[in-house]
Amino acid sequence: MARQEDQKDVLFAQIQRRMVEHGEWDRLSWLLNQKLSEAGWLDEYRDKSRETLRTDSVSVGSIMAEVWPQAEASIPAKAKREMIAMIRQYLETQLEG
Repeated sequence: MARQEDQKDVLFAQIQRRMVEHGEWDRLSWLLNQKLSEAGWLDEYRDKSRETLRTDSVSVGSIMAEVWPQAEASIPAKAKREMIAMIRQYLETQLEG
């Protein structure tokens, strides 16, 4: 199982490197940021993080550990579907070329 995970990590790194080289990583990151902002998701989790900082003396790492699982699970389904579709489209064009 670890070997399969290692292979996935290597493949992800290769795809990410290629996307970065072609500017696609930045483009998709910007689009995701826009979609999450439009949905109010960024403000919601920014506020939750700030509230955690106010009530507890914690590090950024511990805030991420606390807030990230909720944040990741609550990403709007529409935004996920659209981003997955864009990534698939990019990969398909790369495989065709």
